Formats: sequence, C-alpha cells, structure tokens
Amino acid sequence: MKITRLTAIGLIAATVSVAGFAGCGGSDSSSASSAADTTAAAPEMTEAEFVAAATKVCTDVKAFAKDAEASIDGTSLESLQAFAASVADKSTAAMAELRAITPPAAMADAYQTYLDAQAAVVDNGVAQSADVQVSTSIDDLVAKTSTASTADDALNTAADKAAVAAGLPECGDE
Repeated sequence: MKITRLTAIGLIAATVSVAGFAGCGGSDSSSASSAADTTAAAPEMTEAEFVAAATKVCTDVKAFAKDAEASIDGTSLESLQAFAASVADKSTAAMAELRAITPPAAMADAYQTYLDAQAAVVDNGVAQSADVQVSTSIDDLVAKTSTASTADDALNTAADKAAVAAGLPECGDE
C-alpha cells in the first residue's frame, strides 16, 4: 500500500495525539501538593500568571509539533518514527512543566481535572508511539495506527473540555 505524505502525517498526528498535545506520563495528582509540602510556601499565583504560564507550555508544544510535522518525509518510515518519538519526548517535558505549575486555590480542582484528562491523552499517545517505533514498514504502521482515531478523539475531546473549564482554552482545541 502506498500512502501519501499527508495521509502518513495524519496517521502519525493521530497516533501521538498532537492535536491534544501528546506526551508521556500518567496521572499524578499528588505531585503539586507534595512539592508545596516540602518547600517554603511561595506566594500564590494570580489567575493571569497561572493562565500565562500554562498557556506558554501548551503553545510551545503546538509550535514544536507544527515545526516537526513540516519536516516529515511521509514516504520514509524512519522519518515518521522520528516524528512520533520527538513529539512524545517534547510532550513528556511539557506534561512535567504543567504539573509543576501550581494554580490559584480557586482553580486547583479544575486544573487537576485537566491534568488528569491530559494524562489520559498522553498515556494513549505514548502507547501508540511505541507501536510506531516498532513498525517494520509504512503498511505496518498504518495497520497499527488506523484503528486508534475513535479513542483518540474521545480522549482529546475530554482534555479539550477540561482545558477550557480550567480557563486554559489554548491548551485545548487547536
């Protein structure tokens, strides 16, 4: 089966959940509170500071993914695998950055809901990225990733809604 560059990019984008900002990591609801427990209390961020910090992380990931996508050779398995790995690595770092941001108390529950939803996207993307990494041909890659879009869509929709509810629309829909 011969696929076009656009089709391959679409499959990989879905595979690593670029639209929802993929990465790795699981839900770790205690990470923000445990950091606060072991250090001196910093002044609480304002809502504007929090939104700016989280939005910067999300827009950086989206810009990185867009740039990486532009460099893909959709006819090269190695190029597609490198793209999936690079987006997963960047998203891993971004997820850690998001978890390190402590929101204002009034936004903490909504932000944790967003982090949990995003972690589901990330976990799914990492599993699919692993499939991409072990693909032996583009046909194999297509077979391994073509059934993932329904699950991806549901997870991304939940994360998008949680981002908006947390006051972070830039972390949701592109």
